[in-house]
Amino acid sequence: MEIGTADGANRTIDARTMLAAVRKEMWRMEVENEILRRAAAHFARENVFP
Repeated sequence: MEIGTADGANRTIDARTMLAAVRKEMWRMEVENEILRRAAAHFARENVFP
């Protein structure tokens, strides 16, 4: 896979580098998802009417 750089040149990314980047992004998204899930649960408890 090739990507463009700021100066317009292309460079090849090896599979291990790409896999590491994808795994890092996936981990970040899982953390964000957990934060949002907890926030939603918190606000749902707060808005319950007796």
